[in-house]
Amino acid sequence: MEKKVLLKLKKGKQKLLLEKAIKKAGSERKLVKLISIPSASIYSYKNEIHPLPLERAKRLARFLRIDFNKLKKQVKKVEHIGWNEKEIIFLKENYLNMTAKEIAKRLNKTMDSIKHMRRNLKLKKGAAYRWRKEEVIISFRNFIKKLERTPTYQECVKKYPGMVSSIHRNWGKYSDFLNYLHLDTKIRRWDKKDCIKEFEKIRKQLNSVPTLYNLKHCTGLSKAIRRRWKSYNNFLRELGHTPNFELKWDREKCLEEFSQIMSNRKNLLTVEELLKINPALLAAIYKYFKNYPTFVRVAGYKYDDRWQRWENLVIKICKKLYSKVKIKPKLKNNKQPDIVIIKNNLNHKIIDAKINSFANSIRKDIKNYKPYCNKLEFWCLIGGKKFNQDNIKIINPKEIKRILKQRNEFHLMKEVERMEKLCC
Repeated sequence: MEKKVLLKLKKGKQKLLLEKAIKKAGSERKLVKLISIPSASIYSYKNEIHPLPLERAKRLARFLRIDFNKLKKQVKKVEHIGWNEKEIIFLKENYLNMTAKEIAKRLNKTMDSIKHMRRNLKLKKGAAYRWRKEEVIISFRNFIKKLERTPTYQECVKKYPGMVSSIHRNWGKYSDFLNYLHLDTKIRRWDKKDCIKEFEKIRKQLNSVPTLYNLKHCTGLSKAIRRRWKSYNNFLRELGHTPNFELKWDREKCLEEFSQIMSNRKNLLTVEELLKINPALLAAIYKYFKNYPTFVRVAGYKYDDRWQRWENLVIKICKKLYSKVKIKPKLKNNKQPDIVIIKNNLNHKIIDAKINSFANSIRKDIKNYKPYCNKLEFWCLIGGKKFNQDNIKIINPKEIKRILKQRNEFHLMKEVERMEKLCC
């Protein structure tokens, strides 16, 4: 069972602390509800009959918004209930090599209890004591043996952060530490030979061509490959390997996979639906067919491109009506509306083209776009839905034609009328 750490405050300080808490809460009964300490305990702490347990002292400090370190200064004595001789001996023997968390698990105590006992026994603990110069050198040399090379600074930070802080404390710079060990400070910058050599090592370990994910375990290799070959696939082709993507996907495979998905459906998949069902297939479609409409037609399906034509028309109209227009910009949440109207260097209005005003996607788009603009408009070709929300409007073709008539853009009015006839 977990033992308590009790704090004995200086005379009168504990009473003052409880009186402040009761005053802030309004009454003793309200304080009981707010900080979940029984009324009998509050009475005994207020009258200084019993010392404050550490956990409850922290709770009171949080409630009163007092810095707990300031409260510690008022502590006269710390009592550690339940510490026997065996536990104290274990702590003395292992406090340098084990963390407070590890010792707490072994002894079934809280970390605070371990730390308080260390302070009580004057057992100094920290990176300065655990990572002594000798320990740093031994650990660093073992790390070199594992990697079979001098590790980079970032590799050391990931593996041994305590060791790195000790290096800075004792030697200053990482390069100064390497000089002290008579090691080359010019750690490899991943030239082409290094990339190929490391790649071959990983390939032999896996007995197959590694994916880009497999290379993540070797820090810096994937970045170096992209930097020197522009893409991982180019790198594989140069070494005479077929990229994994090309092994799996080709034009026939795309058509076969798509027909399997469509066998269970009546309606044609949208790009968004296909992205959720099979993102790899969509990537292959763009690679081998350049765009989704072309692929759909090759697969033998009719592709309705009305929404695309309407979207292009809305963009064309907005460019005529507004001076500063951004097309398909990325918002902070990575969403892409069709059009953003800029005013005073801010996103004044977002306009999104929709075929039907009753489309389910409008609700999602309101959540995605509204935080990033003052006004939000959906230009819809059909449907008579209206919104009661502030600064959110559905603009129908009549409203669009009225605006165009005012601007004498009669050729655009005719284009809107043509689109209306297509949807009738």
